[in-house]
Amino acid sequence: MRRSIERHAADSSKDPAVYDPHMDGRLRRLQRLARLVASLP
Repeated sequence: MRRSIERHAADSSKDPAVYDPHMDGRLRRLQRLARLVASLP
């Protein structure tokens, strides 16, 4: 799963014309989740 997310990120940074407007929200949600997991003991 993470591989496909990384491929997504690589694709959108490689070609800004194919930028997915929803990717921003998904990325933010992912980062929030990552912070939450990191804050767990």
